[in-house]
Amino acid sequence: MSKKVIVAIGRQYGSGGRRIGTRLAEMLSLDYYDKSLFDEASRMSGVRREYFEQADEKSPLPSIGLEMGISGVYGTPFFGAAQTLEDNLFRFLSETICKIADGERGAVIVGRCADYILRDRKELFSVFVHAPMADRIRRTAEREHLSEREAMNRIKRQDKQRAAFYNFYSGGKWGDASSYDLCIDSSFTGIDGTCDLLASLVRTITK
Repeated sequence: MSKKVIVAIGRQYGSGGRRIGTRLAEMLSLDYYDKSLFDEASRMSGVRREYFEQADEKSPLPSIGLEMGISGVYGTPFFGAAQTLEDNLFRFLSETICKIADGERGAVIVGRCADYILRDRKELFSVFVHAPMADRIRRTAEREHLSEREAMNRIKRQDKQRAAFYNFYSGGKWGDASSYDLCIDSSFTGIDGTCDLLASLVRTITK
């Protein structure tokens, strides 16, 4: 590849989006970020990693005080009384994602509104990975040792949480084709086939 690329991957729970992201980064020799973003955000902000983990892909809750900020709670700067704790954590995470995009190396970033945060970057290639519910249930049940009913409930809960997070911060609609460069059904060609297809597309657009 002659041009830098940042691949932002949104994904339905159980669609294989994380596996696809990991494999794609390996195939293209790109840096990979998923929950490792929390380590970077913690290092940059001084906020302990577990707070990013607790707020991961969750929209702000009305029950958390708007007047509180995070000064004195996390030992980090206060950004204003009108922001929730989650807002401040999202701001730190956004700054981390932008710093990664500013670097010389390309990267694959899974989730965390990366496609929205980097929407004005010419090097961005945004993808949404989805799959039929039956395949997602099977994959989740096998991976997490759950019954089919338990897997379905977890999928619905996680999808609802991801959608609320994305919609809140982006003002868009999670999973809407118009929000991404490409939406792809990972069951159509399988995980490996999806990786091969995405790798081919990335190589084409970065020539």
